[in-house]
Amino acid sequence: MRFNPFKPKNGNKIKITAINLKYNGEIHSVEGIEASGKIFTVTVPFTNRPYSNYLTQAEIVKASDFEPVSLKSISAGEPFKVVAVEPQLPRKIGPEERVEFKISIAAPDYAYSGPMMLEFVEENRELVHLEITSIVVNAMGRSATAESTINMFNVPKNHIFQQNLQLLKVLDYGMKVESITIDKPFEFEGSLPKLPFIVNDASSFVVAVYVKAPDINYAGPMTINIK
Repeated sequence: MRFNPFKPKNGNKIKITAINLKYNGEIHSVEGIEASGKIFTVTVPFTNRPYSNYLTQAEIVKASDFEPVSLKSISAGEPFKVVAVEPQLPRKIGPEERVEFKISIAAPDYAYSGPMMLEFVEENRELVHLEITSIVVNAMGRSATAESTINMFNVPKNHIFQQNLQLLKVLDYGMKVESITIDKPFEFEGSLPKLPFIVNDASSFVVAVYVKAPDINYAGPMTINIK
């Protein structure tokens, strides 16, 4: 994400050490900026993708497989306040559409050094509550509980989220992975490395799996099957 601060000639010095972007319960931290004056702006590129903003390789789901986002508002945490957004909100953003939001922010009336939070809020959208107690991986006749970075969170119905798996316990060098499935109520949407792949170096043991959430609340294990 790119940030372009506008720096008026007069006013208190504002040093933002980090900009935290909150969206759908997740926070992404990016580098800060320095500005001065009562009003400054940042430009935030927003792309409607159902998977992590950090995905840099070819898309793994088709644009037709997910819905537009209706972004309702962008707000700033204290001591800042959003005074204007261009293009104006609410704004519908289609699958894979990229919109650059220019956000005008009122600074405090004193010098400030520290982080700033910007929260992106969608129009009312039904959420499901997920409590994943463990992630069980079945692979090549082996079964193990994988290291997990998620446990309890809320996501929109049928939202696609990323789960990173460390698979040292179930894979060996030279193994070829041809398919991945996930037991209901979840669905497998894709992976990095992309299927099929061979475990040929240390990084091959770490797999990013893209999971489609159910349309109902769920508490229990997630079972991933690798062949």
